[in-house]
Amino acid sequence: MKLPKKTSQLIALTIVLSSGIMLILFAYSDHIIHKRNSFKRLFPSHPILFAHQLDLKLNSFYFAGHGKQSVYLSNLTAPLYLVQADLPNLDTTVIRLRTNLPKTNLLRSQTKLAILPPNFYVLDGVTPRILQGTLDTGIASSVLEQPTYFSTATPVDKQEIAIRAVSTKTHEYELGKITLNPYKTTLTSGIITAQKEGIFSKDGILHFNQQRKQLIYTYRYRNEYLIVDNELLKWKIGHTIDTNKIAKIGINTSNEKTLQKMNTPPLVTNKFSATYGDYLFVCSNLMAQNEKRDRFKNNDVIDVYHLEKQTYEFSFYIPNYIGNPVNDFTVTSMGLVALHHHYIVIYQMAPKLFPFITKTKKIEHTMAIVQEERATNLYKENKPLSLTKN
Repeated sequence: MKLPKKTSQLIALTIVLSSGIMLILFAYSDHIIHKRNSFKRLFPSHPILFAHQLDLKLNSFYFAGHGKQSVYLSNLTAPLYLVQADLPNLDTTVIRLRTNLPKTNLLRSQTKLAILPPNFYVLDGVTPRILQGTLDTGIASSVLEQPTYFSTATPVDKQEIAIRAVSTKTHEYELGKITLNPYKTTLTSGIITAQKEGIFSKDGILHFNQQRKQLIYTYRYRNEYLIVDNELLKWKIGHTIDTNKIAKIGINTSNEKTLQKMNTPPLVTNKFSATYGDYLFVCSNLMAQNEKRDRFKNNDVIDVYHLEKQTYEFSFYIPNYIGNPVNDFTVTSMGLVALHHHYIVIYQMAPKLFPFITKTKKIEHTMAIVQEERATNLYKENKPLSLTKN
């Protein structure tokens, strides 16, 4: 059916105006990110230095977990494809995992792997599905006895998995736990709190800190993080150093008040985070008052917080690697490991700033500092490099 000319023109005008408004909103969001905010960062000398890199060939990898001397990566498009990268040299082993599910019961492409050596977990909160196995056998069996839906999950130990799920009572995100033997699901309301933007303002990144036996939850759109005990009974609120106290999210609510949708791009405060020992590492999206615009643009800034003291310690940069910013990162006792598009890069961390760093098998920090100028120049030229001895 052919539309009247005026109707066609009106539709075309609406599309153009909508596109223009979205472009303006994205530009405004970019302006907020790159404007100088009223806080300052402390940058010590030589906190991290490039050590090794490996080309993974694909950009769909993510960190599934880590052990004492290895990190594990899985692939969003191949849920049971696991790469073990040994530290610090990034020697790799490919592991093909299996499940005892019927061949007709295929895994969704967004199914996630979580590694907590010696166990691995297959996690899908939409289907829902949880399988558990050991890395030795490479075979996982279902441990989900009841339909338990969740948006994110991380294993705590062999018998418990921490989750974030939408409560049927509050219709909001809540933190909880799945206990496997005997099977039980509990959600605790009031730990993650909503602002005026509702459920979206509660979005964040869930970690389990193995050294402290605590859950760490970093809010994505505001300057807060939570330190939660393993029983979900006590928690503390920490603050990141930026000034974004209120989540900046535009929301449309349906007439029935049951459905919320974002109508503007949200201002992300904390892009990624990781935790190890007494420290929380937050990749911030906001530029400080004392930062240079070009430096901020060509690096990812990591703010370091002490969990016991709940204090900001200092910040450091992770430079774009061959033009690629950080997609995600993790921290181990062997160093900081980052994903830059299809590259995995390990960075040596200065023991004087990070006391948990293993001092054996480490690259000589003084030797690396001598070569830092050469490394910086090669970064600018977008060339791979290595600071190891020949």
